[in-house]
Amino acid sequence: MTLTKNSSALLSLLFICMAAQSAWAVDPSSRGGDSHGLDSTLLLGIAVMLLVAKVGGEIFERLHQPAVLGELFGGIILGNLALIGFYRAEILRTDAVIAALAQIGVILL
Repeated sequence: MTLTKNSSALLSLLFICMAAQSAWAVDPSSRGGDSHGLDSTLLLGIAVMLLVAKVGGEIFERLHQPAVLGELFGGIILGNLALIGFYRAEILRTDAVIAALAQIGVILL
């Protein structure tokens, strides 16, 4: 069980590193108006959300609480970053892909 948790955390970290690398490598001037690919900022945002949920769940499990509480707590913190002056994540609030993923999550819930 520990090996699975460690490997999933490692996989999450690898995904974030790959998304961050592609986000920093993008040249905004080379993008056309008809780009059909996913924005690298969006991929990085999703990766950060998943990592925060995973870490929050792990912390709460170690405190003998349900993992879902840690995941919810992480989401509350990420959702309110603007209150402490971090506005870079605000673009994700109005993204159509994030909205669609949220709706799929509600349906599956």
